[in-house]
Amino acid sequence: MTRDAFQRGNWQAVIEAHPLESPDAGAWLRYGQALLHTMEPGPEQGKQQQQAALAFLQAQKRGASGGALVAAKRQVVMVSLREALALAGLAETAARLDLSHFAANGGMPLPGADGPRRLLLVLGMHRSGTSALAGLLGQAGFVAPANPDPGDVNNPTGFWEPRHVRRFHDGLIASCESSWEDPLLPLLSWLPDPIEPAIDKLEEALAEDFAGIPADGVAVVKDPRQCRLMPLWSELLQRRALVVQVLLVVRRPEAVAASLWQKGSVAAGSGPVAVG
Repeated sequence: MTRDAFQRGNWQAVIEAHPLESPDAGAWLRYGQALLHTMEPGPEQGKQQQQAALAFLQAQKRGASGGALVAAKRQVVMVSLREALALAGLAETAARLDLSHFAANGGMPLPGADGPRRLLLVLGMHRSGTSALAGLLGQAGFVAPANPDPGDVNNPTGFWEPRHVRRFHDGLIASCESSWEDPLLPLLSWLPDPIEPAIDKLEEALAEDFAGIPADGVAVVKDPRQCRLMPLWSELLQRRALVVQVLLVVRRPEAVAASLWQKGSVAAGSGPVAVG
């Protein structure tokens, strides 16, 4: 019964029908997912989170694999993202958001590097909410970088940017005497020629930031500079045949500009230009 209700997305029915003495690991996974799906902000949120965590623990005790637990939590995040996109009037985008091709046997290994084979790119302007989303994805079972830069007073929970990838981005931008807020950056001749050495360095940076990632892990790669450098990333993704999906975070430009100015990242009046 709970399996049918789960397939229909009837989360409350899954919760109500779940037998607490169930020996079935799958039933406990479905129960935990249903609890997370129905969780709403309020005084009961913490309790429901604890119940979901205990449900996943029960599933593990009954033989559920680590991969199954990660996949269950990941599915909850993706459904929540689809629902948020649909509520924002982006139903078509929500329908295209599908990680089913991140199956355990999909993708191809990176030649010459022990790095991630599956990537989830979180793209968006500085101060647009990319850090919050990347942190949420990491908590939900996606693989966060092993050595992210620590947070600061503007972002106390962390930026979740892969350190070696960020340094590579900074070096590439600096090589053409530019910076991330330069509106002319996409027009400058920053794309290396020949391009292969740069792709190798980017590949090495990814491998360092996600060393030891499980074979079926999906790496969350978030750095706002990446938006300016996507031509190089596109070359990497195509030449190395990586499996990739993209989440684009959008915030009102005036809100981003105000946040940049408050943080002191740009001079007063230049925020809208940087956002554009």
